[in-house]
Amino acid sequence: YQRVSDGFPTSSWTGRDLLALVPLFGSYFLVNKTLCAGVLWAQGVSVSAHFRRYLRPILTQELLPLPLAAILAWVYLQLGDLIFVVCCCLLIGLWGLSLRLGATRRDLEKRLRELNTLNKVGQAIATSLELDILLNTIYHQVSQLMEADYFYIALYDAVSDELTFPLVFENGERKRHSGRRARNGLTEYVIYQHRPVLIQEQTEQVIANLGLEVIGQPALSWLGVPVATGDKVLGVITVQSFTRSYAYDEKDLALLSTLAAQAAIALENAQLYGQMRRRTAELALLNTVSTAVSSTLDLDQVLQIVVTSIMPIVVCQKSALFLLDSPDGTLQLAAAQGLSDHFHGSSIWQDDGLLQRMRNHNTIVVRDITTSGRSAAEIE
Repeated sequence: YQRVSDGFPTSSWTGRDLLALVPLFGSYFLVNKTLCAGVLWAQGVSVSAHFRRYLRPILTQELLPLPLAAILAWVYLQLGDLIFVVCCCLLIGLWGLSLRLGATRRDLEKRLRELNTLNKVGQAIATSLELDILLNTIYHQVSQLMEADYFYIALYDAVSDELTFPLVFENGERKRHSGRRARNGLTEYVIYQHRPVLIQEQTEQVIANLGLEVIGQPALSWLGVPVATGDKVLGVITVQSFTRSYAYDEKDLALLSTLAAQAAIALENAQLYGQMRRRTAELALLNTVSTAVSSTLDLDQVLQIVVTSIMPIVVCQKSALFLLDSPDGTLQLAAAQGLSDHFHGSSIWQDDGLLQRMRNHNTIVVRDITTSGRSAAEIE
């Protein structure tokens, strides 16, 4: 500094003195950050990533305030100790106030984003009965407010004790996840206990302490809330962070719980809407079959109408209608849709024990043919 200026000013500042502050503060800042980079490197932290992430606070909170050092030095030399202490206290007070105002502003902005999220989800509920649209809206809004390395919505069927996963996102990419029987995991714990679970660190240890099993990749932070109406739990909404502990707090839990309450209303509406559509389709099917029966005497045509009409009702790709041949007590394939010619000519189904059991008015449902114990030839 003395090489550039005329010496430290005690009474008045010249242009040369002000110019000398640039190399003074610049060299101090570079040495400071070089030492900081050395510490980060020794700790195994990425130096470039650190400075990219904190560039703005470094410039605004460390570099820009440096000229205050010269101002305080001048105050000390000109006005004495008491005024110097008062100025320091004033600066510290202003700095603390600015931090408080900044934190308040960030809290208000976050609260505004949360209210905007609730508003958009509410609009989705009010304007659409399509479940997929609603669930996608919830994910996109949640991912803007909190870390969602892994996000899923699980729906629970209490009758079959099964979970389905209509919406799963991993690192921003939608995934398909097959349903499964309920197990002893965190998702099931939220359902059975009917309460939210927030795990901020040591996820595996917490899961073990609860007597549960780890299902899938263990996260560093885990938050799950039940989707429930009254005492009935319809499912679970879950967010997970694989990169950071304490990614979620009580405020995130409260927000996700509010969204889950809205989702529960929408789920009920969607289920009622689906039941109504299904009932409407069933009535339309009955009407179609009744019309066909009354308008033709061709039995083959009537049977073909039946197997064709039933497909959109149960959302299937193949259907068949068998008639009981009374004289010899066997079943005959009368009409089919989507089945191959090989199946028509095959004799396997004619010896099928399940089909024969239907002669006694027994309804047969095979939930998963691959685990039904049937032979490879029958499955094919």
